[in-house]
Parts: sequence; C-alpha cells; structure tokens
Amino acid sequence: MSIRILLALCGAVLVAGSAGAAPRDDLGASLLSVPVSSEGLDLSRVKDAGIMLARLRDAASEVCGGEPSFIELDRTASYRACVRAALDSAVERLSAPRVADLYHAGEAGLLAADGDER
Repeated sequence: MSIRILLALCGAVLVAGSAGAAPRDDLGASLLSVPVSSEGLDLSRVKDAGIMLARLRDAASEVCGGEPSFIELDRTASYRACVRAALDSAVERLSAPRVADLYHAGEAGLLAADGDER
C-alpha cells in the first residue's frame, strides 16, 4: 500500500523569512507541497519508520527553500520554523505511530540541545 503525504505551508510564511530564497516556479503562490511516498516501507517497523521520517525531512527542507548556508543567519530561524511546521503537519497527517514516536523523540533531543522551548 502506498501513502502519499503532502507537506504544505502558506507561501507567505516561507517568503517572509527567506528573502534570499527563490520560490519554486512550478508551485502555486499560496501553497507549496512535495509528495512523499511510503511505498515499499512497513511503517510499523522502526527501520522503515526512520526511512520515512528521513524522506519527510528531505521534503520539508525542499518545501522550505533548502537549508541555508552558515552565512545566511537571517534565514536560519525562519527555515527551522518552516521545517518544524511542515514536519508537525506531515507526521500528524501520516498517522503512523512509529514515525510519530521517532519524530517526537528526535524533537525532544533537539529542543534539549538548543535550549529551545515549544
């Protein structure tokens, strides 16, 4: 069975914090999305859930304009917020408990390391 998830964000959120990032020409101005397939994965298995989460992270990065370089400090915060919002939405819509567990465990570790509160 194949599941397709669309990571979607309002274009204004992406553009507001990323003046240097050019929006994708093939996508509408108000909605950015990337299809993510779970084909060939058994999302009840930890290994496959990890693969799916990596696919979701890659798609979120693409939707959010790609990871900024270390010299693009003005884009870093908005990029991270964009990726977090896209992943939160995608993981919830996927409704795969193992993927959600891995995602939330990773988020807890990142928040502790950053000292960030959610």
